[in-house]
Amino acid sequence: MDSLLTTDYREPSRLPLATSASILIHLGLFLGLSTSLAMTIIKDPSVAVTVTLTPSTQAPTDASHFANSNQMSNAGLANELTTGQTQASLAIMREETEQGPSAEALFEEVALLQGEVAEIQQAQNTRLGSVAARRALDADYLRRWTRRVEAVGNAAINGASGQRASGDVRLLVVVSKPGELLDVRLLNSSGFSHLDRAALQTVRDAAPYPKFPPALAQQVDKLEIVRIWQFRP
Repeated sequence: MDSLLTTDYREPSRLPLATSASILIHLGLFLGLSTSLAMTIIKDPSVAVTVTLTPSTQAPTDASHFANSNQMSNAGLANELTTGQTQASLAIMREETEQGPSAEALFEEVALLQGEVAEIQQAQNTRLGSVAARRALDADYLRRWTRRVEAVGNAAINGASGQRASGDVRLLVVVSKPGELLDVRLLNSSGFSHLDRAALQTVRDAAPYPKFPPALAQQVDKLEIVRIWQFRP
C-alpha cells in the first residue's frame, strides 16, 4: 500500500508562473483533526517539504470527510455510563422503598437497567473502534497522495524560473474512489495570482491519484482534502 508511486510529470509550461528554481512547495493539511501533528519529508538534500496537520473543532458530518479525533474516549464513556447507572439505580431504590416492593422485584429492575447500560456501552465501543480504524485507513492513503503531489509540484517548480515569491495557498481537493480528481477549489489566496495558479495546476497535473485501498473504498466514495501550499524562496 505504501509502495512508491510513479509521478506523472508534465512540461513546466503547464504551470503559467514565473517562480525561482529554488522555491520549495510546502503542503499543509487540515483534516478535521482535534490534535496536531508535524513531520518533515526529505526528498533529497536540496528539497525539504514540511507537512503540518492542523486541528479542527468540528466533528465529521459526512462520510467523505476524514475521521475526526474529537470522540469520547472509552474511559470517559465508561465513567459517564457508570455515573448514570448509579443515579438511576438509586432513584429506583428510593421509589420502590416508598411503595414497599419485594427485594426480588427491586433486583430485577436493577438487573434490567444494568443490561441496557451494558448494551449502550458495547454499541459505543464498537463505534469508537470503527472510527479509529477509519482514521488509520485515511492516514495511509493520505501519505501516498501527499508524496505524489509533492513529487509533481517540486519537479515543476524547480524546472521553472523567474520571479521569487513567498505565500500560502489553501485548497480543497476532492478525490474519488478510483483516484480521479473530482474538484479543486481555491479557499484562501496567497495574494499572488501566479502562486495560486501554481498550486491549482499542481493538483491537476498530479491526477489521477492512487485508487482507494479496498478497506477504505468500502467505507467512502470520495475524500475531501484541505491543504495549504506554502511557497518559500
